[in-house]
Amino acid sequence: MKKLSQRKYILYRLLLIITLSVTVGAFVSVGNYIIPLVSFCVVMLAMWRLKKNTAIQFTDERVEKIGGIAARYTLSILLLFLVFIGIPLIALGKNSPTFYFVGNLVNFIAMGSLLCYAFIFHFLNKKGE
Repeated sequence: MKKLSQRKYILYRLLLIITLSVTVGAFVSVGNYIIPLVSFCVVMLAMWRLKKNTAIQFTDERVEKIGGIAARYTLSILLLFLVFIGIPLIALGKNSPTFYFVGNLVNFIAMGSLLCYAFIFHFLNKKGE
């Protein structure tokens, strides 16, 4: 199988994220919370598979690679946990405003963490150039 270039990798990753955000937004707004959870897992699997098929070397040294992998696993596990807690709380929020508020708070924390990670990654990437 032919390895992807950096440009195609970034393009495919961006398309996956756009598709995920549209799917989650559309289905959560109509009250369906199962499809967003499934699509989140599918996109994470697709991104992992996409990364395995790239010609890009993401890290230079073994220690940096292990540290990066540990950080990504930690972030992925944390975000999955927050999403799997937040979306059911929003679904239960139809009967209780407190559950709805807490569910939204948990999801905003998850998205804020992801945004913070993206900004820090972008900053460190530019700093290294």
